[in-house]
Amino acid sequence: MEHFLPVGEYEPLPEDLGTLFILANCKLSGGHQFEGYVVGTGSIYALNLFVDERSFMFNANLQGLADEEASQMAGFLSIDVRDVFPIHYETCFGFPGSENLSGEFDFA
Repeated sequence: MEHFLPVGEYEPLPEDLGTLFILANCKLSGGHQFEGYVVGTGSIYALNLFVDERSFMFNANLQGLADEEASQMAGFLSIDVRDVFPIHYETCFGFPGSENLSGEFDFA
């Protein structure tokens, strides 16, 4: 991809823009909440969380890296790594004929 096109006013989301990066509210299993974004076209396959000055990325296509990323995030937050997954996400947007995108990431 050569550029990003912000999607801030669309309701519902357009289906013809390729891969979308959509702002999301995210909640760890231990209760911590952060803003982030989900990535996908039709289905969500990645999640990025903004935690203070850091970001932590989880990608369903790179599950082998999830444990390391979760450990780093848990250390940064001074929480138990078991309080990371599942991560629930919810957006303010949906595709035509569907509710707002929401779901869980769980690599356990």
